[in-house]
Amino acid sequence: MLHCGIGRRLIPVLLLVAVLCGCAGKAVRERAMSGSATFRPLTTAERLVATARINLLMDEKQYPLRTALILQQPAYLRLEVLPVIGTPDFFLSATPDALRAFFPSRGEFYTGKPTAEHLTHFLPWDLSVEDVVLLLTGAFPFREDSPSSAGSLWRERKDAAGNVQTVWIDREGRPDKVICRNVDGADIYSVGYEDYDGENRLAGKITLRWATSGASLTVRYDDWKIEPATDTAVFNLPYPPGAKIISLD
Repeated sequence: MLHCGIGRRLIPVLLLVAVLCGCAGKAVRERAMSGSATFRPLTTAERLVATARINLLMDEKQYPLRTALILQQPAYLRLEVLPVIGTPDFFLSATPDALRAFFPSRGEFYTGKPTAEHLTHFLPWDLSVEDVVLLLTGAFPFREDSPSSAGSLWRERKDAAGNVQTVWIDREGRPDKVICRNVDGADIYSVGYEDYDGENRLAGKITLRWATSGASLTVRYDDWKIEPATDTAVFNLPYPPGAKIISLD
């Protein structure tokens, strides 16, 4: 759930990076596959490399960002906010062992454990890194004994926090909608997947909505590709010389 207090603390950060947003790189979109192949979600042997427009709606105000993303299961994330010109002014990386963030203009480098609580200092969602990767790629893993409807129109799984995610799947086997509820059955958030381009493996538009706050986050992928996952060095954000190191733990 997106906490209002956390959201308000994020607004200055979002305003800072929103001013710096602009157009990014040349197209790397994966072409639609020919034939009638079954939808294949991202596997642990692959990673998503993309540029995306992210728009946060909170308290009736919009905060647009242009970003570069690298996502890899189970819990690898790299995000850069792209300015109009020059180098990014915000970097964030996460692995199963560490979370790091860097604001070059401030000379501040944050480090800590990759918890959902620490992630909310920089991103407007109260989610684990693992769940962020799954939601933004649609690569939901299901156990064979997980609850499902006749014809597998929906499946259920538990997220990293133990909440129940109900995932609706379209006729091509692609995620269509997700509703997450807590142990008491109350809605926490919902996710909608739209704009699949032919048989491409990624929804062009993903929208998260939080039930309590009414905030929403829309991710529109522009240029993207799926490539083999090799080493994970790209997710290890290095300590910049002279930066002030701030521990989140």
